[in-house]
Amino acid sequence: MISAQLLYQVSGLNFSYPGSSPALQGINLEVYQGEFLVLLGVNGSGKTTLLGLLCRLLEPLEGEVKLYGKELSRYYGDQELYQLVNLVFQEPNDQLFCTTVEEDVSFGPRNLGLEEAEIERRVSTVLKNVGLEGFRHRCIHELSFGEKKRTALACALAMGSKTLLLDEPTSGIDPVGASEIFQMLREYNRQQDMTVIMATQDVDMIPVYASRVALLSKGELITVAPVKELFENPQLLRESRVRLPRVAHLMEVLEQEEGVGSKPYPLTIGEARRQLVDIMKNKGLENR
Repeated sequence: MISAQLLYQVSGLNFSYPGSSPALQGINLEVYQGEFLVLLGVNGSGKTTLLGLLCRLLEPLEGEVKLYGKELSRYYGDQELYQLVNLVFQEPNDQLFCTTVEEDVSFGPRNLGLEEAEIERRVSTVLKNVGLEGFRHRCIHELSFGEKKRTALACALAMGSKTLLLDEPTSGIDPVGASEIFQMLREYNRQQDMTVIMATQDVDMIPVYASRVALLSKGELITVAPVKELFENPQLLRESRVRLPRVAHLMEVLEQEEGVGSKPYPLTIGEARRQLVDIMKNKGLENR
């Protein structure tokens, strides 16, 4: 559940990679404890860069990032920060470096100095939660890409932090696997009050799981809005080269081409079903 506690406060954030045009410009963003916030935008919009700045993997050129009211670059040691925030990379091979799944997942908790019993509890729990319960002793190089993605996620969850940053966690994963990962993250978000900040282009999943969306384009933060409010503005999305969820796009076409339905467009299959049933009833077609 979203609380009133301010988790992140990002102010006047600018960042450029050496020899490149600005990757982020004038970013102002507030994130609250318990949110499921999606960073939405096409490749090159600045999503990955922003995640890197939120966990101090990168340092801003201008502006500041505060975590729980304290500037990230000045007030947190590495160990303290990693117990608060963890990042899951888009490319799992950038994150996995041990021989087996168990070694990789236990590496972080062991370096926190936890007792072996607690390390074992965490490893067992997260492997079960990410669907890798029987993979403990599997070699990393034997895993599929999707299994590596799940292992990298397990590594972050095993740290026990209350904030999880994810960069395209479902890219390269089949639709069923992607849905399972989204469902698991929502459970962590709702049941354990974990804040989830996710960079993704999977607009079809966003209405089901996210609470707010931060829309980025060409390094600028276009808007931050509740999910329904954002998707009620198709023109704004298209100006940022982001499409509507497919269900909403279908209903938009039906309204424009067939005169059926109306705004706001449904964002999920369940919402579309209810709207279509109402349309059929109004037209006396429900029993035909």
